[in-house]
Amino acid sequence: MINLNQKIIKALPFPKIELLEQHEIVSRVEALFAKADLIEAHYQRFKENIDRLPQTLLAKAFRGELVSSKNIK
Repeated sequence: MINLNQKIIKALPFPKIELLEQHEIVSRVEALFAKADLIEAHYQRFKENIDRLPQTLLAKAFRGELVSSKNIK
């Protein structure tokens, strides 16, 4: 296994990225993080609704609201 030292790291080719391109990259990454935050917020809201669904279904079942009244004879 090779030990990394300052000499080896300095010898590695690192591309130089212009400042304008760096700003564009940061802007795109921030936009993606904003979309990810929005997706997470939607997920949390839907998860809360799904977690409440069994209680809602049981309540409707006990009130007889899950079948059409014309099906009841």
